[in-house]
Amino acid sequence: MRGYASTGDFKDDRLYLDANFRFCGSKSGDYENFAGGANDDDAVVFGINSKTINTVRALVGARQLQIFTGGGEYIASASESTPITPTNVHVAAESTYGSGG
Repeated sequence: MRGYASTGDFKDDRLYLDANFRFCGSKSGDYENFAGGANDDDAVVFGINSKTINTVRALVGARQLQIFTGGGEYIASASESTPITPTNVHVAAESTYGSGG
């Protein structure tokens, strides 16, 4: 992978793509715009806090954003029932079962 995402999915009017050991979401409603900012509709980029650095293998936009890496499964969500924003995201490990790829 040289500069191109290998997986992605849609969730809450954003296109989420992998970015090696991070995941990023487009500006709300503007799926080709990944310019960051602090407004709720600006693009988002988040690293996954884990004991090891693992490449994101798959993203699934379901009830919550599911992130599958070589070393574990994670859930990204915002507080309560609101969409993920640049200032409102929580990434939690679901398991230590990694995904191949």
